[in-house]
Amino acid sequence: MARKPRKKIQVVTEENQSSEEQTRSESPSNSPLTRTNKPVTRLSTRLSLSRADNNIETIDENSARKNFPKKNTRKNQTANGKTSHISKKLKTTTNTFEEVDESQLNQTDIDYIVPRFPSIQSKSKLRSKNRKASQDDVLPNQNNNDPNQENNQSQSDENLLNITNVTERLEATNKILEQIKTKQKLMESNYNTESAKREQTFKEFKQISEENFQNYERRFSQLQNNQKREEEHKLKTKQISTLEHDLHNEKEARHVLEQDLRKEKEESKKLINQLQQLKQEIPQIENSINSIGDLKQTIKRLEFELRQENENNKKLKRELDKIPTQLDTKQLEILSQLNLYQDLSNLLIQNVKIVSQVEKSFTCILNGRNGSLVFKLTFNGDEYLYEPCINQERDAELLKILPDYLREEISFKKDNSDLFFWRALNFLQKRESD
Repeated sequence: MARKPRKKIQVVTEENQSSEEQTRSESPSNSPLTRTNKPVTRLSTRLSLSRADNNIETIDENSARKNFPKKNTRKNQTANGKTSHISKKLKTTTNTFEEVDESQLNQTDIDYIVPRFPSIQSKSKLRSKNRKASQDDVLPNQNNNDPNQENNQSQSDENLLNITNVTERLEATNKILEQIKTKQKLMESNYNTESAKREQTFKEFKQISEENFQNYERRFSQLQNNQKREEEHKLKTKQISTLEHDLHNEKEARHVLEQDLRKEKEESKKLINQLQQLKQEIPQIENSINSIGDLKQTIKRLEFELRQENENNKKLKRELDKIPTQLDTKQLEILSQLNLYQDLSNLLIQNVKIVSQVEKSFTCILNGRNGSLVFKLTFNGDEYLYEPCINQERDAELLKILPDYLREEISFKKDNSDLFFWRALNFLQKRESD
């Protein structure tokens, strides 16, 4: 005979439904006592109850199959083992309910304890009726029963007794659950009252804190005003002190100016006296000015004469250049003159190169206190060209003090040759103190 799969049916009384709805409506949304939509039961109770249902079905099958004693003996033995296991499980669960303090239970414990299975008492009644009907059907064959069938009958009776014990214990657990639910309601009501008290205290605290905050703002504004006044007072005092300091400085400056005015008055008196003396000396100065004019005229006349003499000398020199000198005595005289000129002027003519009748070049060395300057002079008839011959290693010390105009090429007229020589010699003979 094929066994049909058993459907789990949740049997809940109207009182339990009303109590659950009331607890859900009373408990707040954030309360830890709210239940989830899914039914949650303890795993041990589920397993034990499913096993009990299976045992009941096997008992009904055994009662219906009394004609097959050999096969039913094993099933009865397993049924006895299962019922004993169920009774042990239920004993442990009922003992734990009796030992645990009910005030310590929370919502999760209640969810674990709440039965999510069909009432076994109603099923047992239906199955007992079915068993009686099956017995009535098998009455003709009762006279031929074996002693094994009697044993099966006794075992089925024992199983029924165990089932009745289970139902009694389940009723006891339902009573405990009702007590737990009442305590849950009390806890929720206490929680609601406490939350209301907390809200009230929070409102009072909020009101007090707002008042304190307003007071703090007033004090802060007063302190800010006082601080502004103090800063303004400090600024005013600082301005007054600066003004007093400026006034004191102005007084001192005025005193100094008065002293300066006195000195200037005295100096002006002295100047007036000097002016009077100068006025008296004006005729003498006019006489000296007239004498200066005479001297200027004499200077002009002498300069004119000097120019004429220079021109005459130039003409004579040109004529001398044209005349060839063949006498040795004349050369000796010229050499002696050159030596004398070199000794007097410290100018050494190192080399003479005659390019043409007009153009000549002279390599000269001018010695002095600050060093010796090597340069080249090229004469073109009317002008001289100065070209410095500077060596970086040889003239290192001279370059430190050499002016810029002697480092570059210079062209000057023949009339200004004496001025050039004087400047170069003056530089070389100049002392550091000068």
